[in-house]
Order: sequence, then C-alpha cells, then structure tokens
Amino acid sequence: MLYAHTLGTGGPDLELILIAGALAVLGIVFFFQKAVKPVVSVVLIVIAIVAGTVAFTMGGDDEPETQQTRAAESEGGASPDGASITILSPDDGDSVPASEPVQITYEIDPGGLPDDQLGDVHVYVDGELQSMQVADVLELELEPGTYTVGVEAAQPNHASFDPMILDEIELTVE
Repeated sequence: MLYAHTLGTGGPDLELILIAGALAVLGIVFFFQKAVKPVVSVVLIVIAIVAGTVAFTMGGDDEPETQQTRAAESEGGASPDGASITILSPDDGDSVPASEPVQITYEIDPGGLPDDQLGDVHVYVDGELQSMQVADVLELELEPGTYTVGVEAAQPNHASFDPMILDEIELTVE
C-alpha cells in the first residue's frame, strides 16, 4: 500500500507493471552478458510477461477519483456517529500565493468512532482527489485561480464513510 500512496491513484496493478519491467530488463541483461545460463533469462522474461498480463487484467481506474465517485463506491462502513473534520487554516475565502505550498491544518473529532475506524485524510481540489496523507499539516500547491478544497476523514481501507466526514473551504490563489 505504500506505493499506492506515493504514486497517487496507482495500486497493485502499477506495482506489478514496475516489477514486470524490472524482471524483463534483468532477463535481457543476463541474456546478453551471458552471466547465467540462458534458461534463467528465459524464465525471468516469462515471469515478466505473466506479471504484466496480470497487471493489465487487474486494470486501473479509468477516471480520476472524485468525491462523488468515492461516496458512490463507499462500502458504507461504520456510521460517523457525530464524527467531524474541521479545516482550521487557511480560513474559508482566504487568498494564498500561487506556486507555493499551502499548509492546511485540520482537526478531527471522532465522535463515537473508535480510533481504529479512522484511516488517513483525503485531500480534494474542486471535487477531484489530490492526495491521501497521514499528517497533522497537509501541503498543497495550486496555480492561480479559485478552488474548493476539501479534506475528508476516511476509513483505514480508504473507503468514505456514509455520509462522508468532509469539510470544504474556498481559496483564491494569486
């Protein structure tokens, strides 16, 4: 799951493609350098082809995740029972400088939810998922314009709660 966070909306299919590519390169290098018996190179390339095929069969997301698709695909999970998330800074309607990291601080009130039912925090810009983070202060870099920035408390499996635990603010980036 580490790579899923690091590479955005990647996941196991992306990891398998990377592994398949590495195995194929290794097999080709071994074959031309004659470092090992030819059968080893052939086995590495066959494994690479199988891993690549499995990755493509798993498929990825056709569209970027949005708040609407996350809410629609949510596995429901536990009811928030009074849980909330509040963006502390910047304030709604603030202007922030362009092309500089905007620090977003937030506070989660778990309400009646046990701590093990809260996962990471998802950051949305104009309804599109930008990142999944586990940090006290979130950073976001934006180009000039006006944006709706949302911060969602999600379940450990990344599913949204039903209803979503979400707070949004509007930012003007200059």
